[in-house]
Amino acid sequence: MHGIEGGLVMSKNKERKNIWSQLDELPSQEVLKLVQVTVAVLEDKYESTEKLSKAPPKLLKNVLRTSLEQKGLKIDNAQTSVLIKENETSLALSRKLLSEIACYPELAKEVEEEYQKREKMMSWELVGWLLAGALLVLAIKVKEIKTKKGGVKFFELSDKAVAAVGKLLGTGKG
Repeated sequence: MHGIEGGLVMSKNKERKNIWSQLDELPSQEVLKLVQVTVAVLEDKYESTEKLSKAPPKLLKNVLRTSLEQKGLKIDNAQTSVLIKENETSLALSRKLLSEIACYPELAKEVEEEYQKREKMMSWELVGWLLAGALLVLAIKVKEIKTKKGGVKFFELSDKAVAAVGKLLGTGKG
């Protein structure tokens, strides 16, 4: 059978193989899925971090604000809320962070493998845009993780994450 059904299967397979190159075109729900998987992989690989994906919103907001302040970017409660709610700002920030993470081939491959595994099992329990904040905190705090093929060091990711927040919130830093 090669009609429409065959085309859809090919289209889905092509999309899966190129998830990183299609970040700007992905619908927000797909970006959220990729954020969720990335947070899970980073939390699994980075042993000395608290499980931010399970943190209550108030705690995550405090950790996020403190992490940004430690990097020289002060934001208020309203700005913190913007970063973890469904809106254009959190979507743009998520895309930016994911595109930076995609620059690390070993990590990108592990995230993509986990993403595809969950897609096949259709096991998505989306917890919401709060995870965008968790991804931001991890991008700021994580300096090195162990991967299947060794390790990944990403010291400059922290600065790029803070710069992206500054730019998106118009704080002048970034």
